[in-house]
Amino acid sequence: MKFTFDRALNPEFKAPYFSRISAIKSVEIVDKHTVNFKTAAPFPTMLYSLGEASFAALIVPPKYVAENGPDALQKKPIGTGPYKFVEWVKDDRVVMDANADYWGGAPKVKKITWRPIAEVRTRIAELKSGGIDVAGDIPPEDVPALNAGSTKVITAPSDFLFFFVFDTLKPGPLQNKLVRQALNYAVDADAIQKSILGGIGNRIAITLPTNAFGYDKAWQPYPFDPAKAKQLLAEAGFPDGFTIPLVTRQGRYLKDKEIVEATIGYLAKVGVKVEPKYLEPGVWAQVSEKKARDGISYPGWSGLDPDLVWYPILFTGQYQSYYANAELDALLTKGRQTLDEKERLDAYGKAAAIIKEEAPHIPMFQPSLIYATGSSLNWVPRGDSIVDLRRAEFR
Repeated sequence: MKFTFDRALNPEFKAPYFSRISAIKSVEIVDKHTVNFKTAAPFPTMLYSLGEASFAALIVPPKYVAENGPDALQKKPIGTGPYKFVEWVKDDRVVMDANADYWGGAPKVKKITWRPIAEVRTRIAELKSGGIDVAGDIPPEDVPALNAGSTKVITAPSDFLFFFVFDTLKPGPLQNKLVRQALNYAVDADAIQKSILGGIGNRIAITLPTNAFGYDKAWQPYPFDPAKAKQLLAEAGFPDGFTIPLVTRQGRYLKDKEIVEATIGYLAKVGVKVEPKYLEPGVWAQVSEKKARDGISYPGWSGLDPDLVWYPILFTGQYQSYYANAELDALLTKGRQTLDEKERLDAYGKAAAIIKEEAPHIPMFQPSLIYATGSSLNWVPRGDSIVDLRRAEFR
């Protein structure tokens, strides 16, 4: 534990999602089975941040790293999980075998092969033919056909978010608050949700899951008002609109290309020409690492507390933040450094008002997760989109 956190907290290591553990200052060994976490301030989301989905704090074996070098885990990971690493063929598959000695009990499914199949029709065809047992991101229109015969559909409430991010840090139209508000008014997110997602999921008023701590159901999203959008663009000095790049991925999220294209269409109607660029996952990661998502981007995020969402994507200087506001920073800091629930709600309520007014994003939806599986597979999906098969079994 101490080795893991000493490693992750070292700035030179550049841990992914570092903001989730940045409040931890040190870890001290108390005895063989106990460590003491020391934080710079109260850390109300610590249990979330150190949970199963915390990629910044995955436990690392020091002997393995010492003997094989710091990069060994990237090519041949080892741990104490329900499955053992067997093989990785880049862009083709990852193979795992069940860990009979897993502390939580040996998994019923003895072998798992993960395959990246970006094209949805290919994914569904593979499922129907028996080539795969689980397929994710099933389009709503395919649900009836897959919910019969040798396949079935399983849905789960998601804490994931679909939204667009504006790069407000580089010179250009998006530095103007009126422009950002205009683009929010220009997009009919309700119509996109209905026509492309079949109405599934929740419309979000702000970039936060509706079931997260501090989400106020009284919050309202920007209404669809293209006339208001044009008015604000003219007030901002762009009566004829402007051209802006948009970077995204294709096949990463449910209906992502269709949602992006529909949004581009709405923006075009108010004079904003969007030039989309679809990046491969590896390129997207490189661009993100350099904080170079120019213009508009479509990233996705999750978290059941404002600190897990707003701090990494809105706090000045954070890895995923393309926005800076000292007043918002102060409120987010207050919210993450007190255990008093009322104080946190007050801070995040005020933060939400700034976020709504400043419009650094276009909040879209909190979708449901839609999976299709073989009818003989007994499996319950998680809401955070991590595919956890440790308790899955075939009947």
